[in-house]
Amino acid sequence: MPGEGTKAMRSQLDQQWKGFAIDLNNLISTLMNQGYTDLQPVTDLAVRNQQLMTLSQELYGKIQPEGSYSVPALPQCNRERSMLMQGIAVDYASRSASCGGDARPIEELVSEFASKMAALEKRPEEHIAA
Repeated sequence: MPGEGTKAMRSQLDQQWKGFAIDLNNLISTLMNQGYTDLQPVTDLAVRNQQLMTLSQELYGKIQPEGSYSVPALPQCNRERSMLMQGIAVDYASRSASCGGDARPIEELVSEFASKMAALEKRPEEHIAA
């Protein structure tokens, strides 16, 4: 980690990840033992997942200005699309568990993803050189 700010964020991310992993393992164990789970632990896990995604995105954005490394355009585009797809999946799972989700309609998220993929297909050269 290049700076003190990123080191602190990394430590926070590590702590949140450990808590998420414990909750996920408990949920898996309950599912295997009982064959079902309550919705509240699923909801809690979805909320923690969103927090992890947000914090990791903030950390990612902070590392680049503090460090001397810049991510090339194509991997950056792919990462953004991957994060959007993860957000769609989490939102879908959250809605399926009746625990809310992103404030944006899922159709809007899917449309954004499709439009970004279409732009990449039409002009891949813009995303390769950096």
